[in-house]
Amino acid sequence: MIILSSNQKTPATVIEHLFPNDCSKTNAFEIIANQYYFTNSGTTSKTEIDLLLFSIFFEKLEEAYRENPEQHSDYEISHLLGISQNSVRTLKEPYELQYSAGYDSREEFWKICEKAE
Repeated sequence: MIILSSNQKTPATVIEHLFPNDCSKTNAFEIIANQYYFTNSGTTSKTEIDLLLFSIFFEKLEEAYRENPEQHSDYEISHLLGISQNSVRTLKEPYELQYSAGYDSREEFWKICEKAE
């Protein structure tokens, strides 16, 4: 995927960049529909839907910026989604517990330590 420059990063251009074709949009909708309509007859809570939408967005964002992960900071994500940085952090924690397969917290910790030096 092509990385957008900072002056091109508006919510609309990033969404179009992350979901460039109808197939990727359809796949995202199918995930949402399966969670919402086929789990307990539509009794999915707002928190669960928010987390699901965030997970789809965040996984696409990580895929797009795999080579340069610092391109999607909490600040930038909060700007793109129109939510506070604290809300981004609040969504990231359950996302990492529920949706991120193979997430290695030790590896992430050492990456943060290296940047701190």
